[in-house]
This record gives sequence, C-alpha cells and structure tokens, in this order.
Amino acid sequence: MRKVIDFVVGLLFGSLVGGALALLLAPRSGPETRQLIRERINEIIEEARQAAAEQRLELEARLAAAKRPPAT
Repeated sequence: MRKVIDFVVGLLFGSLVGGALALLLAPRSGPETRQLIRERINEIIEEARQAAAEQRLELEARLAAAKRPPAT
C-alpha cells in the first residue's frame, strides 16, 4: 500500500511541476493561444464539412448508378 501512496504523491507532484513549467515557458499568452486553438478547430470543422460533402456526392453517384437497370 505504501508503494501506491508514494506513486500517487509522485504523480501529483510531477503534474504540478510540469504544469507550472508549461505556464512559465509557454511561447504565447493565454488569449493568443486560445485564439489559435479556436482558429484551428474552425479549420478542422470546415475540412470535415468539405470531406463530408464530397463523400455524399460520391455516394449519391454510386446509388444512382446502382439504381440504373443493367445495360443489355
């Protein structure tokens, strides 16, 4: 049981030290970082929408082809 407690204490201490260092060494301010994250999320969403639209067109074309009677 002592080993588990030591591990948890070490994990918490390491997390605190790592978090503090990340805040001190961050290359950008908080608002700037949040803005960059927001912009990247919007780019990803737009890319996903475009991919979904392309996939939909392809699937609709396949469905239309499948509905056509076979050529004789």
